[in-house]
Amino acid sequence: DAGELVKKTFPHHNNAGMQAFVFNTRRPLFQDPLVRRALGLAFDFEWTNRTLFFSQYTRNNSFFANSDYAAGGLPDAAELRLLEPLRDQVPAEVFTRPLAPPSTDPPGSLRANMLEAKTLLEKAGWSVRGGVLTNASGTPFKFDILLVDASFQRVIAPYAANLRKLGIAVDYRTIDPALSADRIRDFDFDMVVTLFGQSQSPGNEQRDYWTASAAERKGSRNLAGISSPAVDALVDAVIYAETQEQLTTACRALDRVLWHGYYLVPNWYLANHRLAFTSRLHYPRTLPLYYNHEQWLDTWWLVEPCPSPERTGGARLSAPGECPTPSPCGFSSSQTHERNDGKKQQGPAVDLPDRQGDLPVLQSRQGTAAGHAGLRPGGQERHRQELRGQDA
Repeated sequence: DAGELVKKTFPHHNNAGMQAFVFNTRRPLFQDPLVRRALGLAFDFEWTNRTLFFSQYTRNNSFFANSDYAAGGLPDAAELRLLEPLRDQVPAEVFTRPLAPPSTDPPGSLRANMLEAKTLLEKAGWSVRGGVLTNASGTPFKFDILLVDASFQRVIAPYAANLRKLGIAVDYRTIDPALSADRIRDFDFDMVVTLFGQSQSPGNEQRDYWTASAAERKGSRNLAGISSPAVDALVDAVIYAETQEQLTTACRALDRVLWHGYYLVPNWYLANHRLAFTSRLHYPRTLPLYYNHEQWLDTWWLVEPCPSPERTGGARLSAPGECPTPSPCGFSSSQTHERNDGKKQQGPAVDLPDRQGDLPVLQSRQGTAAGHAGLRPGGQERHRQELRGQDA
């Protein structure tokens, strides 16, 4: 309340990849895409986000979420040049439906999604008898969800409750990390929670994620067991792209084919860094596009509060955290100054001596001139808290 601490979010454009509940399509139960799509409809992300996460997260809508590689709308001409030769090998929705996860926000609803799921399951040969979903041979629909983090139980519990309303017997449990690693390496699971991380320049790792050769190799990251010639061809297009435009087009085409294969139930990502810090820390007004919070904090500096406007020449500090313009200390981040070691440096001089009762003092961190960074060695610690974007 006193304004000494500031809580703020800093947006970024880091490639968020895909976090999801992944189906093991090596299991006969999950080999029908209609079944996989139906089970995805039972997950109420909007309720989960609102009730458990204070509406802080964004639903994954791409395998390259929060990046330029994410497919949007319908395929453009460049994407169609890659997709048309594969038309007979990919779902028809690739050409007719944009990437959009199920939603329960109005006018949608969980009831409508559950009714659609029931219809899809019936098309796939499953029907409810005596409250149990069974196929024509009477085999009940039953599977387990493997968890490593116990905190995910609060997410899985309502999802499992929705699946039971469809007549599905689903169980979930958290197991020892070492045992979990063994089972995941051997593909010994029905469904698992995982993150397919992506870089700002997707490449060879896509082979380990999605190709048929990786599906057969224990220890690979192809947990879903995807084995599709079309996917293999598009992965090659990503890897052998010679220009940025070709890479973007190939990633978007691959994104569409993976999405409409319904190999997983998309989760969420955090499109910003969440920090808490002392109001005496200031930072540049212009945010980078791609960065982690540690890199961002290395551009901050510490400003002691001004005793009075007269001692700052009438200049006012900006809102907590923002770089004042003009600066009370009289410097500009675009200026070049001479450091104590005689070298030229862009930005404010942070090797200034303390001047009690005068202008605000910029204090160097670890005794070096580091641009806008500034904390006195052995003095004030940064007041910050970074909450992991992928936790539950």
